[in-house]
Amino acid sequence: MGCGSSLVMLVADEQNIKNESRQTTTNASMNDAGKKSAMTSGDGLSTMKGGEEEELTILNGKGCGLENRLISYWYSYDRDNLVLKYGKGYRMEETTFLTYDFLKNVSSSEDKENIRKKLYPYFNAEEKRLIRMYEAMMNSLKGGDITVTEQIVEFDKNPFILNVSPLVLDSTKVNLFFLDEGNFTFSASLSPACRELYENVKGCHLNYPEEVTGFLLSNAIRYSIDTEGCLLNQKLKEKVQKFVGSNKEATYLRITLRSSLGKSPGIPYVLEIWPQGHYSPIHNHGNANAVIKVLFGSIHIMIYNKQVSTPYALPLKEFDPREGDVT
Repeated sequence: MGCGSSLVMLVADEQNIKNESRQTTTNASMNDAGKKSAMTSGDGLSTMKGGEEEELTILNGKGCGLENRLISYWYSYDRDNLVLKYGKGYRMEETTFLTYDFLKNVSSSEDKENIRKKLYPYFNAEEKRLIRMYEAMMNSLKGGDITVTEQIVEFDKNPFILNVSPLVLDSTKVNLFFLDEGNFTFSASLSPACRELYENVKGCHLNYPEEVTGFLLSNAIRYSIDTEGCLLNQKLKEKVQKFVGSNKEATYLRITLRSSLGKSPGIPYVLEIWPQGHYSPIHNHGNANAVIKVLFGSIHIMIYNKQVSTPYALPLKEFDPREGDVT
């Protein structure tokens, strides 16, 4: 991450441009036809340079403007690398609509240094300015009794560079190859809340040796789910009748562990049991910190953008954590 850089995220409810499901952004040197197309379609980004308008970007899609629904707009300012980025929703490569790299295609060190000197007034941390943060919050109901509360404006001291891996690796097991490949997020880099949860669940296992327990817990769970009249079989039937109607695959089981500790919306530790082929609808976790360890089998996870409201939304990212993996 670029040192000393900043990022701004806005939450707003605007009355303007229709949302599209997918957009892509590309940087390109444009010919005259490209300029005309970008300027007439409203998809171009321009700036004044030397008294003349200069096109910066062509967008191969729409939807980068303001929307008529509640959504986050974010802006990344990378001081060290001289890169600006803009996107909507979560800060991810898949949600980035505009990118401008002031050093792109600049090869010589002398040219790079000249650009840095020219842009120094805009990319330095020497001048301090006062930013007033208002106390007003924006609330939005996201199903059930869960209310998601966010600040209207949020600041992050680090710019958005690239996606972080959804898989977590214990920092005590890191080697040079893991550091170089970037396939994991290391446990020491987690937020304080996630780091506490990770340390508490990383050693958990579902199955213990049969000579200790007399049976495998995974086998007992499977038997209770598949056998008519058993407890888990009955619980799944009750959930179908209460929540999802006739679609029994849209159910799973949640077994809470211990009690609420007073620092989370509910009981912090939950054992989830997903029968094969079952799934959940797209849902919002209400800005909560969470850590998941797969104790048995595997699960297919799909990440959707923030404030998704359509059942036809496409996932931004998919991955399959397996037994022993933590995300």
